[in-house]
Amino acid sequence: MMRVWIGFWVGLMLLGLAGCGQTSAGLAQVPSTGVPVENRFEATYLALGGARTLGEPITRGFVVGENGRFAQYYERARLDETANGVVPYPLGVWAYEGVNQTAVVPGAMPANAQARTFASGIQVFDAFLAFYDAYDGETLLGEPLSPQFEEGGVWTQYFTNGRLEWHPALPVGQRVQLGLLGQAHFQEEMVAVYEAEAQSFIPVALAGLTKARVRAAVGYPILYAGDRQVLHVTVTTADETTPAADISLHATIVYADEREQTVDLPATNEDGYSQQTLPLPDLMPGQDVTIRVEALNGGGEPIGKTVLIFKTWW
Repeated sequence: MMRVWIGFWVGLMLLGLAGCGQTSAGLAQVPSTGVPVENRFEATYLALGGARTLGEPITRGFVVGENGRFAQYYERARLDETANGVVPYPLGVWAYEGVNQTAVVPGAMPANAQARTFASGIQVFDAFLAFYDAYDGETLLGEPLSPQFEEGGVWTQYFTNGRLEWHPALPVGQRVQLGLLGQAHFQEEMVAVYEAEAQSFIPVALAGLTKARVRAAVGYPILYAGDRQVLHVTVTTADETTPAADISLHATIVYADEREQTVDLPATNEDGYSQQTLPLPDLMPGQDVTIRVEALNGGGEPIGKTVLIFKTWW
């Protein structure tokens, strides 16, 4: 577990370095979804806890149908751009409407619990209260809508903007999670709207693109023996506003002994994203491995590049 966390944090640092001079369009690409956080939501996303609280992005930003707002869905939340700034959408209200509220049995609060009573008279206590205070609960979650209670075998509490869940099997520090209401609301309410808007999205013509922004990261900035290294690449237009689809990508791997290896990645998808597991030989620990990534348009002309480094370890 320790090396995973080391890899994660070093990965963020290296990704930032790799992007210098290349792009400032949103956060680092999320490997599991290939969808970036929209620039206009980035500050709020980070301020509210990022992937730890909101989860990874599951859509690009788009205009939602019910109020004409520009929004982006994440696994556990949705952010909306309003006249008063970026705010979480009240997914908790939406979800709690589907609960049989007459059957809710409030859980007993321990006598020595750390608790707070809100204006509604509802109490939040212990681990849920600690999470609320740690992640700006007033903004992230809003007011509690329900007491803490058991729902489907999970200790739960609903708030205006989300649902807190207690998962004791997770590591300490991760046992309180927001429920996956972003996914649920998107699937039930917004898929058709999003797909209709996606149909109107016209990818950049690969033959006509002459300059692009390229960003890259590896799964393990510190690669331990036995681990497989995955390269993640994102390509956008030079003005950083549009993902560049169907772009060819070549990676040149340079080893410590100056050997070079060339790897072709799959063409970028509609989000300008591609990934490839690298066919690395057995490597001695303590080496720096350099990867040069080059993007090519339909005519085979270079349109952008970036460089990153990872280290091998025992």
